[in-house]
Amino acid sequence: KIGDTLIVRGTLDSLNTIANVLGDKLALEKPSVEEREYRIAKKIAYMKNLTDVMIDLAFHAIVNNDKAAATEVLNLEEIVDDYTHKTMIEIIEKFHDNTLEASGLLNFIISMENVADAAAELVAPLVSNLPIHPIVRKVEEEGMERIVKIKIPENFKETQLSELGLDDLGAIPIAIYRGKKIIPLPKEETIVKPGDIIVAKIYSGMEENLYEKLDSLGIEIEGIEIEEEEEEE
Repeated sequence: KIGDTLIVRGTLDSLNTIANVLGDKLALEKPSVEEREYRIAKKIAYMKNLTDVMIDLAFHAIVNNDKAAATEVLNLEEIVDDYTHKTMIEIIEKFHDNTLEASGLLNFIISMENVADAAAELVAPLVSNLPIHPIVRKVEEEGMERIVKIKIPENFKETQLSELGLDDLGAIPIAIYRGKKIIPLPKEETIVKPGDIIVAKIYSGMEENLYEKLDSLGIEIEGIEIEEEEEEE
């Protein structure tokens, strides 16, 4: 209704699209910061992106008994721990004469590390081969989304992520694995290369459309089961 406030989450491109539809525009002011402060902000943003990916992968892992995803969560935790240590040192060095600002940033960093640790704790039983309670597995049936892996073939031509049309099919890319490199929460202009593995969140009811679209492009997808109709004799 008129006067309502709509709180949404998504990529900057998708938020701009919603704002345009509503006849409004995003008010994003870029603060003026020094080069070193900008580097710190970039590291914190990267950590935030990694923790977002970890939570999604952790729930996917325990619900689907996916030990590979669980292992990836633990690998990401090590990266977050490393970034936490390095970023904390840089914050202390930069804001050594301003304890109030340093304290606020350090608390923020530690909070994100706690989120990463929580994601790792979620998958710890799975990695240790401990049974997952059936109630936890029931989450998949009640949930509105799941995590899938989209494998780009080696003969695929490089293209922007937006060209795959995943957003239009209800799939939200949360990370791209390129060898040992991880690109968390990729942008629409991110280049997709042969051999990439796109980890995406997909909403219930969109599985078949996504499968058909990617199949037409010769792209393999894991995490979706499509029941084929039997041909009548």
